[in-house]
Amino acid sequence: MEAIKKVGKLAILSIGVVGEAVGREVLNELKNLDIKPLTDIVESLVSGRRSLEEWCEIVAKPVDDAVAKTISEDGLQFVGGYLSFTFSDSSKKKVIIAYEVYFVDDQQNWTKQNARSETYADNFTQDALEEISSKGTVKFDVEE
Repeated sequence: MEAIKKVGKLAILSIGVVGEAVGREVLNELKNLDIKPLTDIVESLVSGRRSLEEWCEIVAKPVDDAVAKTISEDGLQFVGGYLSFTFSDSSKKKVIIAYEVYFVDDQQNWTKQNARSETYADNFTQDALEEISSKGTVKFDVEE
C-alpha cells in the first residue's frame, strides 16, 4: 500500500511538471502570436501572475477587515480611500501595494490609516506592469 502512495505522489508530481512544461510551451507560442489577453490568462495560470484587478481582490479582504476593526473599535465613520500600485524604484523589479483609508469622528476630526507592502513584479501580468509603468501609480477606490 505504501508503494502505491509513493507511486501516486510521483504520478501527481509528474503531471504537475508536465503540465507546467506544456503550459510554458503554449505560453511561448501565444507570445509569438501576440494575443495579449489570452497570453496573460495562460501566463497567470502557469506562473501565478495576476492582473491589477486580481490583486485588488486579494488585498480587499485585509483592507476591509482593517476598516471594519477601526469602525467598531474606535467608533469612527469611514469616508473613503484608495488602493495603489507603483514600482518601488527605477529597476521595476518590485511593486509597492499600498492603501490609504480615511475616517472621521463625531467632532469632524479626520484620521488616516495606511499600510504598504512590496512584492516582486514577476507576480503581475505584463499588462499590469505596463499600466503601472505608463501611469506611474495606478489607484483603485476603496469603498464601504
